[in-house]
Amino acid sequence: FGGETDVATAMARLTTSPPSIRAERPDVPPALDDLVHRCLARDPAKRFASAAAVRHALDIVGGTVAPRHRPAAAATPPAAPRPPTSASTAPVAAASPAPRRKRRGSWLWVLLVVIVAAAAGVGAYLFVRDQTSSGGSGSGTNGASTGAPPASQASATVTDFDPYDPDTPKTENPEAVGNVVDGNLTTVWQTSQYVNFAEKPGVGLRFDLDGTYALKSVKVIASQAGWSGSIYVSTKDGTSLTTLGDWGEAVATGSDVAATHQFTVEPSRSARSVLVWFTKLPNTADGQSLAVSEVELA
Repeated sequence: FGGETDVATAMARLTTSPPSIRAERPDVPPALDDLVHRCLARDPAKRFASAAAVRHALDIVGGTVAPRHRPAAAATPPAAPRPPTSASTAPVAAASPAPRRKRRGSWLWVLLVVIVAAAAGVGAYLFVRDQTSSGGSGSGTNGASTGAPPASQASATVTDFDPYDPDTPKTENPEAVGNVVDGNLTTVWQTSQYVNFAEKPGVGLRFDLDGTYALKSVKVIASQAGWSGSIYVSTKDGTSLTTLGDWGEAVATGSDVAATHQFTVEPSRSARSVLVWFTKLPNTADGQSLAVSEVELA
């Protein structure tokens, strides 16, 4: 992190995520860029669970080992599924960080950071309270939406999302993704069959909406209990969100939930794109996998 002053540098550390390595070194593989950003994730739950997991992920990036997973058994043929929209694999360019300035050993800047952070927090609280009471609507990725129509009215295109797949193209049974929005509970999208899914950060489904809508909840109807997942929301076009870090912070999370689970998004968010991200799959006879019949946005 860098800034024009010591306070700016400290505030950048407190409020922003590290810039993309590839912005300075385009020759760095995208998978290695993702791995480093996972190590630096602001949320500890998104980091690797152990040094051994980091070593294994590095081995995958280096090509010395491959993720241990096998193709899933064929799911029920889709009933005229919607064609998925191919996600762009081009990395999102990040602004070059400001030059790093040498920090002085004075305690004064620490006190200034505390004062500035406290003032920013109070200002943000007053702004949000004013917006809520006056009926204003947010415009950012995580802004509450009061004026947009409900997400239940949206028309969505579904795409599989697996940025941690070492193969190219990065896919997770894309031919069946339309089954989760066809209104037919007998058709499913199923993840690959994994021997040890804990080796991956997760897999998911990306929903690109035909406009900006207010998202209050996401209901997932799956085949089995014991799975975990998170919901991410963005006001950007989903094709530009090629890594998990591009989505920011999760707006809802559930662990070891029932087969059918509803994620509540409180407060509601303005959504142009929605990511349903599965971080744990239930055990099966051959490893871990999950079949999803429907995903309902509201």
